[in-house]
Amino acid sequence: MNKNKWLCYACLLFPLMATASTEQSKEIDSPVDNVPSVSRYDLGAAYSYQDFKFDSSKLLTFNRFNGHSNLYGVGGNNFQFNQRISGGFFIYKLDTELSSQLQLLSLPLVSSTQSIRNNSIYAHVLTRLMQHFFFDLAGGYGQNSLSYNTSTRFEFQQKNGYANAISKNWFASVSALFTHTWKEFVFNANLRALRTEVDQDPYAIHFAFDPATQSVPSLTNKVSYLQENAELGYKINDSVQPFVEGGLLQVLDFSNSRPALTGVILGPVPEFNLDMNGYKVGGGIAFNYKQYVFRLEQQYFQRGSVYHSNQSTLSVKMNIG
Repeated sequence: MNKNKWLCYACLLFPLMATASTEQSKEIDSPVDNVPSVSRYDLGAAYSYQDFKFDSSKLLTFNRFNGHSNLYGVGGNNFQFNQRISGGFFIYKLDTELSSQLQLLSLPLVSSTQSIRNNSIYAHVLTRLMQHFFFDLAGGYGQNSLSYNTSTRFEFQQKNGYANAISKNWFASVSALFTHTWKEFVFNANLRALRTEVDQDPYAIHFAFDPATQSVPSLTNKVSYLQENAELGYKINDSVQPFVEGGLLQVLDFSNSRPALTGVILGPVPEFNLDMNGYKVGGGIAFNYKQYVFRLEQQYFQRGSVYHSNQSTLSVKMNIG
């Protein structure tokens, strides 16, 4: 089974936007080989760009941030362990930049910039239950290096602060997948339960021309999600297949070990901070050329009424064997 898992970790890194969609259904619907083979697998790479914006305003108070992320990924998929079980392994690099502004009543305006560098690994195991139904277990782990710069006015003086911090994130997911081809139409759908955790180490904020520091204690963020995704493609010919897609996201459980600093992002992307349901819509086109598959995709994501993002993704896969 050839499954587009490039954004499955991005479903956490880029919200929970993962499609975990199945593709190449003509291979999915083909009979399972009688003899297991480790020579049939895929090698691939992907690049994704996301811009995002958050704006929560009420009268004279507001909390705003905006920025962008770049995701790079490489790995292998569809390694056959036996007649019904396959798996894949991927590594990712994610760079995020954002700026924020916070204004509360009777308090000065606080402006901040933040840079996040994330390196992650991800693996999954896929089991074929019957011709059109699959079951998937997945997990991933990442480390984040965070850099903050903040500026505010206090008692008519400008105060500039900076800090560096380290955090770790992991996730685990369980998914049920369905795929079916009817004439030239290809339909893929999945239902996923996802659990994420971000553990941030304690750090200190230092201020320019001031020996005083502000200590920030450790913080653990835990979230459980439920996702429903669907994709419908149309095979124009053996080489070209446009598609449209959509999905829903529900936050089942959200907790922080202490109140989080407003305007400070905990994990590799802002979505970890959001206790909000959401949806996505998108579309794109896939090209097949010999043993290569190129996929170009555009997606829009909305969380609550205050956060939205746009994501563009280009991936290439090479079938081996």
